Amino acid sequence: MFGLFRLMATIAACATSVASVHAADFREGFIRSEVVLEGTIEAGDYDKLRTFVEENSPRSIYLASPGGNLAEAIKMGRLVRALKLKTMVPSEKNPRFRDKLADMNKLKNPYTNYMCASACFFVFVAGVNRITDNFSDEPILGIHRPYLSENDLKGMNGDQAIAAASQTRMKVENYLKEMGIQTKYSDRMFLVPKNEVRWISEVDFEADFKGFIPELQDWIAAKCDTRTDVEKAAWENLKDKSPARMTAAERLISDMLKKKMSELDDCSSIFFL
Repeated sequence: MFGLFRLMATIAACATSVASVHAADFREGFIRSEVVLEGTIEAGDYDKLRTFVEENSPRSIYLASPGGNLAEAIKMGRLVRALKLKTMVPSEKNPRFRDKLADMNKLKNPYTNYMCASACFFVFVAGVNRITDNFSDEPILGIHRPYLSENDLKGMNGDQAIAAASQTRMKVENYLKEMGIQTKYSDRMFLVPKNEVRWISEVDFEADFKGFIPELQDWIAAKCDTRTDVEKAAWENLKDKSPARMTAAERLISDMLKKKMSELDDCSSIFFL
């Protein structure tokens, strides 16, 4: 099922690189504190997002977009970071659950938009807390090489095309650095042809994107984490261990620590929903 979802998403994302057929739409999510961005990112969407934020004061943004205009996505990303919004992307699940998630987030065209790829990636990384719509580590989050349109390229000579490509890369690298994203992702991005998509793995998502940005982690912990150092060490040892492999004492400790982790999540949501 994983391969089918990614294949469908790749087809949709690559189709978007050819023509903009579903312009981005901004609307309230299933909770009032959320804004849904669905569709292709185009010039003018920054102003749409800013207007929506001014009128509705959301605390999070759900991203369902196969890509679009890079410059506009970067402008939107900087707004997302300035507002300290949480960003959320679609996740891999079985078809029935996927349909429920798409319906819950009021997606009009889930076949095309149930993903965050290409330019959408630049909005996602701006979130101060980054998650998937099922709170899992299975994102449908993709990257590929940013590129100029054929119309733009036709009006350039070879030297101009080289200079424009270099400027685009510098702009991307500076923005990702600004958002605290490791340089390996800009390197990977520019290795992927414009008509292909490289999907972020569960392992990379867990290690490099999921949760609060590093600049806020210590602050959130100081505000909300009531665990002792011993309890933190115990959690690291038990969090990936199945209950069937635990002793009775370990299960008791695990249950107590899960409760504390839930309290930590509830506390942090007070600051960033």
